[in-house]
Amino acid sequence: MARSSNPNASIKLEEVPLLSSLPTAHMKEEPSDDHINLVQQPTVTKADEIIKSVNELGSLSNAIHAFSRRYDELQKHLNFIQDAIETKQQEYQQKKKLLLAPLTAQTLPCLSNEPTATEDKDDKDKKPPPAASSSSPSRSLPELGYLCKMMCGRSLRKHILSNLADLEKLRLEVPSALKSGPNPSKLVLDCMGRFFVQGKKSFNKENSPLISVRKACVLVLECFLLGCSENGIQIDPAVKAEAEVAAIDWRKRIVGEGGFTKIDTMDARALLLFLASFGIPAVFTMKEIIDLVRFSNPREISDALRLSPFLLPRIPGLCLDICIIALDAFS
Repeated sequence: MARSSNPNASIKLEEVPLLSSLPTAHMKEEPSDDHINLVQQPTVTKADEIIKSVNELGSLSNAIHAFSRRYDELQKHLNFIQDAIETKQQEYQQKKKLLLAPLTAQTLPCLSNEPTATEDKDDKDKKPPPAASSSSPSRSLPELGYLCKMMCGRSLRKHILSNLADLEKLRLEVPSALKSGPNPSKLVLDCMGRFFVQGKKSFNKENSPLISVRKACVLVLECFLLGCSENGIQIDPAVKAEAEVAAIDWRKRIVGEGGFTKIDTMDARALLLFLASFGIPAVFTMKEIIDLVRFSNPREISDALRLSPFLLPRIPGLCLDICIIALDAFS
């Protein structure tokens, strides 16, 4: 076979097998897109997840801190309520023990009216004195004094209600018992409660318990003036403010039921004694006070009204207005 005259041709023919026979291991191949994704995607995702986890942990930490703070506040409130309940229970138990404690030490000398063995021998022919009744002053007086010293307003009212049948005995005992209390004006105000806000119909019902309650409160007010006016009635500012609000509410109820000219005797007497005991608010007009005096049958409570430090300064004006009203009536 004849060789070609062109030397370059022979070189190219020889290089072809040589190039094809070169090993491919030393040849640099460009990575594909799939390979790039497989290499880079896990690294980026882990970093994002770490950052996200850190942020979530930060939010969770703030939430836990806020919850812990709220829980501590709630626990403090619960502890405070529990302590208050325990304190009230202890006070209640102490008052209960004192109220239920036997008064034999105070009442036995007064109740032991039966003759002893020696007296029986010496006085065989004498009749033994009658046994003390349950409603005797020797038994009720220590109880009254105790209730007043302990400032038990509601218990005092219950005691008076249970002894309303003997008004004369109560008029003798209650004034001195009220003076023994540390704050008689507060005791009287607590004893009254707020029976006066009840409408007229509540007192017109047959066998209504409010009738007795009002009667007991009238007696307490009367005894307060009789017993505590000797050295001057001392009223704390807080008690006076509470009494003024009560008097205004009382007046509002009366006005809503037709005015002072349609008031009944016991209601007028109770309000008049209340104003005489705690003071007359500025909202009360002279005409309203005159109506209270007129309808309260003041002769039955004149002894108490004369001792009022609040009503007496208004007497000259009351007398003048009564004279003017009488002249107008005759004319």
